[in-house]
Amino acid sequence: MTAGHLLFALGMSVYILIAIRYEERDLRGLFGRDYEEYRATVGMLTPKFWKRAA
Repeated sequence: MTAGHLLFALGMSVYILIAIRYEERDLRGLFGRDYEEYRATVGMLTPKFWKRAA
């Protein structure tokens, strides 16, 4: 991997992480409590393999 490719990959990764925060905010505004309940059961970037304690 060249330095240019590495810089591009890092830049895109940071961009995606920032964009996720804005998208999450918009989805909470659009769907409200339903989305909050959904988010409690799924992972943001990777799936959750454990169950949340009730």
